[in-house]
Amino acid sequence: MTGTTELSRTVGKGNKEALAPFGEQSGRYLKAWLAAYHPNCSNIWGVNRWQIVVIMRNLKAKSGLPCNPHTFRRTFACLLRKAGVDTMTIKDLGRWESLEMVQRYTRSVTFGDSLKFYRALLG
Repeated sequence: MTGTTELSRTVGKGNKEALAPFGEQSGRYLKAWLAAYHPNCSNIWGVNRWQIVVIMRNLKAKSGLPCNPHTFRRTFACLLRKAGVDTMTIKDLGRWESLEMVQRYTRSVTFGDSLKFYRALLG
């Protein structure tokens, strides 16, 4: 990752509070959002859980792609794994409770994917 990484306090699955990293571009978008909108609720986006469900359904309808938290988490884990990130780091970043869950999420990563990473390390 290039540039700086900031942290945001989030509330995730099971109402667990955690820190989530984001980069410079996301920070610029966040600052622009906060300068333009002033939601009067407990979160900066002004949406609740059910509004997020509607947003995801609309995104799925427009894109034709699966759009749900499970798919986003699985994609996050697989992209990191394909980039050569170890499962313990993925577990910590995604706040999974067990390595087994990360392994289950990343089953689609193939030997060929791992070989590309290995070859890149060899130079």
